Amino acid sequence: MHQPLKIFDFVKKMTPKPPKSLSREARKIWLQIAYELDQVDGSAQLLLDMLAQTFDRRQAARAEIAKSADGGIFFDRFKQPKVAPNVLIEQSCTLTIIRLCHSLGLDMEPGDMV
Repeated sequence: MHQPLKIFDFVKKMTPKPPKSLSREARKIWLQIAYELDQVDGSAQLLLDMLAQTFDRRQAARAEIAKSADGGIFFDRFKQPKVAPNVLIEQSCTLTIIRLCHSLGLDMEPGDMV
């Protein structure tokens, strides 16, 4: 005899899961947004995955900027100050996160996902 499928088990199987490659913080954000969306279809899951991965990339760039003694600025061979690549990566990721949130229909408050 087989046991009847409980509704909770069915819902649990149907709920998408965040990618395993995400950090703990990004996974938490992924789950919070998925909960807010109520229903995560294929396209929303793809956007949500990209958002969380971009968040991780942004955090990695911020960590590198914090480690550098120059604060994200370096001098080229002509002694001219230039923006470090990690600063540009952080800026690009921030804009991407904002666009993905907009695509998912999420309202962001100042300071969200800092």
